[in-house]
Amino acid sequence: MNRFRKIFMSSALAFMMIISSTIIGFADRAVYETIEDEIISGGVRYKNIVRSEQDGRLNINVVYVDLKNDNVKLDVLTSSKGLHTKETLSTMVKNTENVVSAINGDFFYMLNPDSPLGAIVEEGEIISTPVTVNDFATFFVDYNSEAFVDYWRHEH
Repeated sequence: MNRFRKIFMSSALAFMMIISSTIIGFADRAVYETIEDEIISGGVRYKNIVRSEQDGRLNINVVYVDLKNDNVKLDVLTSSKGLHTKETLSTMVKNTENVVSAINGDFFYMLNPDSPLGAIVEEGEIISTPVTVNDFATFFVDYNSEAFVDYWRHEH
């Protein structure tokens, strides 16, 4: 009887270890995922990825832009009332011709006058420098149409 109990307990323990390792192996995978993929213009593709995971739900919007395509231009949108005026992205898009996609890419300093927090450089000209002197994560495109994300090093 004692031998049967040891074999049973050993088998049960082995079974539990196999089951628990299987559960841990699947814990980092998406439980549910949908991907919508749409070409919205020549050289511009939009993807919406909705993924439910163990830790919650993600709704990811991605715009892929072919920067080497001559028909595509990446541009900076600012308020028509000036750099120091807050305006919604949808309003800026309505006031600009031929916008295919727009992304809100900065935060705003909430003082009077208002100011964007990040750097704005357009065609090599500095329009606005970061409000803080600390390293500031910045998206930029170089003269070879290569896109980068790096830290803006604000030096006096």
